[in-house]
Amino acid sequence: MAHQYSVEIHNYLTDRLNDAKEKLKEAAISGADDAVKKAAGRIEALNRLRTMMTEKFDLTNRKYFHK
Repeated sequence: MAHQYSVEIHNYLTDRLNDAKEKLKEAAISGADDAVKKAAGRIEALNRLRTMMTEKFDLTNRKYFHK
């Protein structure tokens, strides 16, 4: 069974990522360059965080990989 706290963090990040993608679409439609940059930066940061968690935490057997 996956470590529940880690799963909840992944779910939270996924929700925030989906929100940022929606804001990026809205900003692109409205032509607000600052909002596009902000949303793109948020997407990049959330993707990096999720990638780091995926690399460091094995959700299937709860092992933590410290490098």
